[in-house]
Amino acid sequence: MLYSLAKLKEAILFNTVEVLPTNNNQLDEELELLISKANSSGELIKHYIGFEISGKIHIGTGIMSALKIKKLQDAGVHCTIFLADYHTFLNEKLDGKIETIRKVSKNILLQ
Repeated sequence: MLYSLAKLKEAILFNTVEVLPTNNNQLDEELELLISKANSSGELIKHYIGFEISGKIHIGTGIMSALKIKKLQDAGVHCTIFLADYHTFLNEKLDGKIETIRKVSKNILLQ
């Protein structure tokens, strides 16, 4: 697969105005370098996102994250989702028991 600057830029910029550089030239240069390396090497462009398990996924978080992931996938990016069960454990969420956290994590995956 060959990557497209326009499609990748659209996917990355979706709902992220507040966290990315406002200098379009800087963003274009960084994306062009990323795309050039990926296209010449054949390696995938990858995206990782993680969620701390604290109960049911909030609808806003779920929808916005799903939209972002979908746009990145449409641009050819390989996306991986992590459920941060040990972060939940360390932050003493739910009842603080790893067994409960894993049970809730499995239920989230099945939703």
